[in-house]
Amino acid sequence: METVGIVSRDKDDKDGQPTAKRRKISSTAVLGDSKHEIQVFHEDSELLTTRAWNAYYGIKEAKNVKKARDFFIKAAMAGGNFAKAMCKYKAWNTDRDRQDAATTFMNLAKGLEDATGVERQAAIYATSMLSKCYKLGKGTPRDSKQGNYYLRIAADNDDAYGLYHHGQVVLMENGGVEKDQETKEAISLIKRAADKGYVCALLFLGSFFEDPGRYGTLLFKSNISKAIENWKKAADLEAEDAHYHLGWCYEKGDGVQQDFKKSFEHYRAASAKVADAQKKIGLFYLHGQGVEQKDVKEGVQWLARAVENDSRDAAYHLGKCYRNGVGVKKDPERAMKMFEKAGATPEAKRIEALFDLCHTVLSDNMTDKLTKSLNAEFPKGIPRRTFVIEYLKGFLGPQDLKEDFENEPEQEFIGHCVWAIDQVSLCYEEVEFLNAVVTFKTKKDKDYIPGLLKLYNTFEGLDDCPLGPGMRQNLERVKGLLINQLVETRVTIKNAG
Repeated sequence: METVGIVSRDKDDKDGQPTAKRRKISSTAVLGDSKHEIQVFHEDSELLTTRAWNAYYGIKEAKNVKKARDFFIKAAMAGGNFAKAMCKYKAWNTDRDRQDAATTFMNLAKGLEDATGVERQAAIYATSMLSKCYKLGKGTPRDSKQGNYYLRIAADNDDAYGLYHHGQVVLMENGGVEKDQETKEAISLIKRAADKGYVCALLFLGSFFEDPGRYGTLLFKSNISKAIENWKKAADLEAEDAHYHLGWCYEKGDGVQQDFKKSFEHYRAASAKVADAQKKIGLFYLHGQGVEQKDVKEGVQWLARAVENDSRDAAYHLGKCYRNGVGVKKDPERAMKMFEKAGATPEAKRIEALFDLCHTVLSDNMTDKLTKSLNAEFPKGIPRRTFVIEYLKGFLGPQDLKEDFENEPEQEFIGHCVWAIDQVSLCYEEVEFLNAVVTFKTKKDKDYIPGLLKLYNTFEGLDDCPLGPGMRQNLERVKGLLINQLVETRVTIKNAG
């Protein structure tokens, strides 16, 4: 007797959701009660498709493409047209044919208005995918206008993907300063997506409420409590990025009571995919913070792992470990490579790395190489204040020089620097020279550092002071660095932690 495949409902699986499995029935059974059997078939196809869709986009659970793939294949085998199109779009268990997939999405979307039940949900998913096809130009000509049109339809039909991405379109293209109504509409759409458990929406709202200004709106005020609320919801759905944000909050005591142990736990939960979380774990082990005991070797291993995943901050810290022999054998050459890897960070860590190199036994040609790359990166020269701060930190330590002087008048900038110099026990000649560095200027930018070297030589007895030779050596090693004396604002250099 000929048999055909049918999907039937089974008991709840380990995730607490109904599962589906294949069973075989005779064709006579199908014919004998075709209406009933076809209904069971379609219901289970819908169940599998919904589970696949949620896993694919991270709705009510963490995004898991492998899990989505398995469910879409099963749903396609169960006869779901949308699932079949998804498999063709992604080349899952079949040849890739995005044009055919887009055609199916289009046909399903056209029937949305009249569709009910199983067919309606498939049509809504298809509408969202069709918007993606148009926006990316995959299976259809690239057409952002058409993509936005279908996004709006998906949003109007309460689809989480459609709500979130249509909200983003409204915010980025129509919202911002002096467009309060559009901004309110955008956030309302994204909140609705978040209420449906869409991880992307929860993460976005966390970032938005942390600092609304970065999205060009003055309508909303920063609300770290709301930010944490959304990150916690996303973390409950195992979103690594949310765990990272919460780790940061507990580490800094931002919106919550400072708790290094909780911070470490969140960073650990994020460490599978977030390189900066790996870096943080490394630093916690290095400093014995939030962990049972300090373990510099373990810290170095975590930093190395973060570097492998392209964390430039981790490269900076790992460079320091190699320079100072912390958790590893001293290796100046490797330290140089790590500092160079760290050098392209937007926070100008390259400048900081240069001055770190000045305090090592590295050869002059290494600092020459980094100096040349800095001049290439800052063709108009490094702002004078940036140079002064980084130069002083080499002898005073960073603890008293963490403030951002970007908006301070010159006299206040000088006052901060002089105060920091006074906090450290130095020779009289060292104090006088560093105070002179703070106010020193030349007519031509190219003469600035050579001028400081000449200034150094005017201080009799400075070479006999403990730090004196180092002060001169640091200037000699960066004498090719171009300093811009007209730019009074610093390049922002975030705390390395």
